[in-house]
Parts: sequence; C-alpha cells; structure tokens
Amino acid sequence: MALSLELQRIYSSAPTNTPFYEGLVLNHPSWPEPVAIITNTVVETTKNVNGEPILFHPSNFQVVLPKRDDLGLVQLSINFPIVTRNMMELIELAESARTPIQAILLIYIDGSDDSQLTPVELQLDQIAVTEEQVTGVATRVDLLNKVFPRTIVRPDNYPGLYR
Repeated sequence: MALSLELQRIYSSAPTNTPFYEGLVLNHPSWPEPVAIITNTVVETTKNVNGEPILFHPSNFQVVLPKRDDLGLVQLSINFPIVTRNMMELIELAESARTPIQAILLIYIDGSDDSQLTPVELQLDQIAVTEEQVTGVATRVDLLNKVFPRTIVRPDNYPGLYR
C-alpha cells in the first residue's frame, strides 16, 4: 500500500491545518449502485476512485487497523455507529445473496480529489448488527504469509504415492 509524500507528512507530523478524509466505497452485485461514504465532513463531495468521479456521502465510520491472524489473513474492522434504513436493506440483500460485499478503502487530503494511497480492495465478510452499531470485518489474502504447500497432498489426488 503506497502512501503519497503528502500523506506521509500528515501522518508523521499531524498538522492541525491539513485535514484528511477516509473514504469507503461498498459494492455488491445485488445492489443498484455502490455506496460511497466519507469521514470528517458534513457535506457531500465528489472524489475520484480509480479515475472515475463518485459522489461520497458524509458518514461517521471508524476503521480499526488490521491484524494478521494465524491463517495468513489480514483483518480490518469497520464500525458504523449510525446506519440508515436504506443501508440496512442493502446489508440484508447482500446477506441473502451469500456473497461478500466488496469494499475499497481510500484516503484523501484537503484540496485533492485523488486518493493519497493506493486503493485497498477488500471483502466485507462478517457483518454483526447490534442496537448501537454495525461492524464488518474486511479481509484480503496476505500474499506474503501463505501456508505452504497450498494444497494438501493425498494419495487420492496423487496415485503415485501408493506403495
């Protein structure tokens, strides 16, 4: 995940006069259109996602930094403290289709319409709904920590192993 020099400067020095915005684009085959939300603002704004302008709606979501589990997966938790009725209907559509929700995580700085890091594409697999919030666990395969061998070698698959 490549960060721009400007975002590296913001993360390292934490200036109070340069705000940054976390953006999240959620998409599912059963939804009529993607849902794009952005933090740290109260107005709708248009930003570029992979070269295409998308309208982001303000939302107060929180991204919890990823942790690596024993299976070699990186898990990123996304918490939504307030979810609209429309969003709940979309979540129910996705759950009934039994396919994961695609999520793209982006970070923008004030004055730029382009993401300041390489877009991170994830799958929102586990969704938990409570009275206070909706939490989703986004994962992607950790390419550096794969289990080897990738397949289990069995005599059924490899007849030459029989003696």
